[in-house]
Amino acid sequence: MGYRLEVITDNVPEAVRHAGGLMFDRSRAGWQVVVITNDVSHTRALTILGVRAQPPGQVEDRRYGPERQTTISSADDFAADEEPPGGSDIHPHNQLLLWSLGDNDESSDLYPLKYRLSPAARTFKTHALRSTGQSTGVENCEYFWAVSTIEYGISTDLSPVDDPAHFPGSADRVGARPPTVVGEFARG
Repeated sequence: MGYRLEVITDNVPEAVRHAGGLMFDRSRAGWQVVVITNDVSHTRALTILGVRAQPPGQVEDRRYGPERQTTISSADDFAADEEPPGGSDIHPHNQLLLWSLGDNDESSDLYPLKYRLSPAARTFKTHALRSTGQSTGVENCEYFWAVSTIEYGISTDLSPVDDPAHFPGSADRVGARPPTVVGEFARG
């Protein structure tokens, strides 16, 4: 049993831009980090971050699966599927984070979070971005939307955004608010 981070994307450069620091830091902390994608042209960026790629639908032996799992995706990739993206099992004790909101997202059950990158994550993310041909400017934080407040307790490395009006992509977001209490990980 352990920890697993799944990043589901059709676009590896976009995943590196939005979640590369979190992928690197969690990999260095001993998490199993997997990017579920068909994009095989950017695997060097994933190697730089210390994560591996896996094609969608590939079944893994999960008898000794993770105790806790985080799944990250863009809202567009998540909404494109009737079932959870990449065939992942999104259970109440797992965490779902979105790095962007879809154009048609009307849900008010999303809460803004930020992840502060380690200095090493910023450096490795810079090199991963360069390998995909992107601008290498890396900010100190990466921003995500959590699906519910109970998910805050799964990771102590994510924190609520103090002012959602300054959250990237929240200019048109009505009703977004940071939680007042950080929830505990659902056990059982």
